Amino acid sequence: MKYVISFCFLLVSFSALAQSPLVDQLDQKAAAIEQKVIEWRRDFHQHPELGNEEVRTAGIVAQHLRSLGMEVEENVAVTGVVGLLKGGKPGPTVALRADMDGLPVTERADVPFKSQVTTIYNGQEIGVSHACGHDAHTSIGIAVATLMGELFVKTTIQGTVKFIFQPAEENTDANGKTGSPYLIEAGVLKDIDAIVALHMNPEREVGTVFIHDGYSMANVDVFQATIHGSGGHGAYPHLGTDPIWMLGPVLQALHGIVARNISPLDAAVISVGEVKGGSASNIIPTEVFLNLFPIKALVRFFIVFKVVITTFCKYRFHIHHPSPLICNRFQFTKYSCLLKTYATSTKFI
Repeated sequence: MKYVISFCFLLVSFSALAQSPLVDQLDQKAAAIEQKVIEWRRDFHQHPELGNEEVRTAGIVAQHLRSLGMEVEENVAVTGVVGLLKGGKPGPTVALRADMDGLPVTERADVPFKSQVTTIYNGQEIGVSHACGHDAHTSIGIAVATLMGELFVKTTIQGTVKFIFQPAEENTDANGKTGSPYLIEAGVLKDIDAIVALHMNPEREVGTVFIHDGYSMANVDVFQATIHGSGGHGAYPHLGTDPIWMLGPVLQALHGIVARNISPLDAAVISVGEVKGGSASNIIPTEVFLNLFPIKALVRFFIVFKVVITTFCKYRFHIHHPSPLICNRFQFTKYSCLLKTYATSTKFI
């Protein structure tokens, strides 16, 4: 519940941080709804939905926001939900964003609320789960809306809070876009002065909130490459060009980029998450497909260069640039210093 309280601190800070009695109430109010937040999270966890398919999740979110007296808009950028909470006096508009979608990953955790959902993804049956914590993000967003709704009713807080529940954070569509560009195109950011979001991190101590100035998380590309050969029969490999054989040096070259082409002082990542090729043990396929996850602009050049120089086959590349870098403005993150004064139960770093 400390993440819920932290979000409330950040939102309140824009209009009423000096009103310490409001902040003093948050611990008590958050504790009162803690069990409900756990129920929400476990329910979302047990019923995950892929990007742009979050119909059930969005319905629960919209219904709850309406119960708080908010103006609610549904089906924004396919399945997104936007709720508007207006204060008693004019003031800034601050947005809170939470993502709702799950991943095409089969859950292995043995818990009572384990996901049993399956789907057909890329032609294969696979499980769906909240492997990236969006069930928690959505639950925290609803909890903050609940607490802020009570504060706005009982006080004269200045300004407006806009709650944005985003679909399709994980996956890109045929245009190479996630859900966020479509939300922006729908105008959800036009009238806001600042926006707040969080991401769960299992590597950090529970109850710790990290707030970082400047660039905080990397941009991500989705890099797809297809190596084309001529194919043939497995008994006569010398009569054709084998793209699977060429895959070996390509993979070695790709994983050598960060080690030998990027400065040790720079952050860069390359992960190959998908390889497809072939249909039978005795048939050399005509092509092999790779789906990569590179982080850092310079890596794009080296990926193309390495694939070209290590293959004698034809090749095809396709790059999506779904998300830019996250940049936190100092004018906003400076509030974290003030929050330490009030947030006695939460560790801010």
